[in-house]
Amino acid sequence: MFTRQNRGKLDALTSLIERRLIRPVVGAVFPLARVGEAHELLEGGGSRGLRGKLAIDVVGQTVKLPTQ
Repeated sequence: MFTRQNRGKLDALTSLIERRLIRPVVGAVFPLARVGEAHELLEGGGSRGLRGKLAIDVVGQTVKLPTQ
């Protein structure tokens, strides 16, 4: 999907995020060392209860998986 950049709309979206009126849904968080497992979860996410985005923690050792 291709979209045109629109500064006004991006500023409005930024404002909504900063005011916490909209928030992204993070379904799981993996450390960088376990990126392979994260990829596997993405491939079978629907059957494993993944809802939302998957994040990679490049600094820490966080592992947060979806609850079933």
